[in-house]
Amino acid sequence: MPYNFRGFTINRHFLFSFYAPDQDVLLMRGTKAAALVAAVLLLSAITVVHAAEVVYDDFNDESLGTNLGGAAGSMSYDGNHDPQVNFVQGYEGKALALAYNIPAGQWGGYWSFFRSDEGGYNLRGYTDLQMWVRGASGGETFKVEMKDTSNKYRAIYITLVRGFENGAETSWKKLVIPLYNFAPIVDLGNVKQLNVVFDRAPWQGTVYLDRIVFTTDSPARSTPAGLIVDDYNDGSGPNNLGGGCGIMDPNPDGGPEWITESYAGESEAYEGLGALKLTYNRGSSSWVGYWSFLREDQQGMDVSGYRYLSMYVRGASGGEAFRVELKDSSGRTSKRNITGITTSWQEFRLDLSDFSGVSLTSLAMVNFIMDLSPNSGTVFIDLLRFVRDNENAAQPTENTVIRILPENREVRPRENFAVEIAVEPAAGVAGMQCTLRFNPQLLAVLDVQEGNFLKQGGAQSFFQVLSVDNAAGRVEMVGVRINGTATSGGTFAVVRMVAKENQGTSQLWLENV
Repeated sequence: MPYNFRGFTINRHFLFSFYAPDQDVLLMRGTKAAALVAAVLLLSAITVVHAAEVVYDDFNDESLGTNLGGAAGSMSYDGNHDPQVNFVQGYEGKALALAYNIPAGQWGGYWSFFRSDEGGYNLRGYTDLQMWVRGASGGETFKVEMKDTSNKYRAIYITLVRGFENGAETSWKKLVIPLYNFAPIVDLGNVKQLNVVFDRAPWQGTVYLDRIVFTTDSPARSTPAGLIVDDYNDGSGPNNLGGGCGIMDPNPDGGPEWITESYAGESEAYEGLGALKLTYNRGSSSWVGYWSFLREDQQGMDVSGYRYLSMYVRGASGGEAFRVELKDSSGRTSKRNITGITTSWQEFRLDLSDFSGVSLTSLAMVNFIMDLSPNSGTVFIDLLRFVRDNENAAQPTENTVIRILPENREVRPRENFAVEIAVEPAAGVAGMQCTLRFNPQLLAVLDVQEGNFLKQGGAQSFFQVLSVDNAAGRVEMVGVRINGTATSGGTFAVVRMVAKENQGTSQLWLENV
């Protein structure tokens, strides 16, 4: 099947995201951007396609500790409520069983490290975390936490993920969390821990986990530009900057006004896994709201280098309205109205120069105040951030398609064969570079020839094989179209290879594209 990507050319830059609809492929990144297309060659009598992925833990050894060598175990808030760990028949082989019983309002869970030395592991080449999940009774819920070597972490509730809105089911179901949702906070190049935490009702239950893997099944996405206050993709506070957040009610113990805070999931969000959902009734003359600090210590932050406060908003009914309040570290406030809300997502950009009287060099809070008509309603808010001119959220775009042809094949020892790197561009391509990697124990490169992709329409091009290293399993190539861009599909390069005497399976992938 095609492997979709958005890449960069010499004249223009795009975001790479290779996507395999029907099988897993390995994605590897270089210093600028990288992508990998996997083609599988089986050097024996039977052709089998093997998934290229990192298996974090399949639990088939029925012991604590990840497949990558890291330690693992159970944990709880006081050390006396650690979940009971067992290994049972799973979705595939054995599975981890976590039986938990914790007091309401507390937490327990399962911790694990990637490496035996508790150091960082590079996940930048992968696009999602997957695991198979089921519950003993159904409705069990938990959050998946990743922590980097700087101890920055993000925990994402599974109830945000499409298909898990009501928690686990009693039958096995695959949970897929795109790593994009961790990236604004966690350094994906140095992840040291993966944890599972139970801290919401039901407070007692058993959850089964199997085959935790990192893959490139999800399209890669870049983090939106600007200073993200909150993307709401974890389903709880604090916000992306570490500041506390929550609802405001001037009479929390009484009065007609009320407000609830919840999180809409993947199927309702503007981007990522979640969006903030505020349902409110301010009564006839009162107000309610939502507060958010920019810093964990509640001190001021300098946002004077940005021009706008941006957010995406929609209403449950349309016609809802509220005010955005900025508050600096000296307690000065200024408000601007958000009106014209519809049932469709739309961006509201508020010019920071319109917030008079507050210090943008020491801004402490961004608040939402519900004190306008209509008096009640539900609003959804997503991707709250400070942006400069021309900074936008990452938007889905039509993908260029690259194919390794053939996608898989059987070759025999000493057999020569050719592999094509084929490109179908969504936008004009002026040039391309890549490093083709392969298993040097099984394959060797004989030669590389330019294809017709950059030459289409009779154009001239420059194509060069920079190096061929059969000992390391690497061939580097670059091509540039002299004039204009290539807009139709074609073959960038043809690589002739030979199978060695050894038998096995080799994947082909591209780095430093």
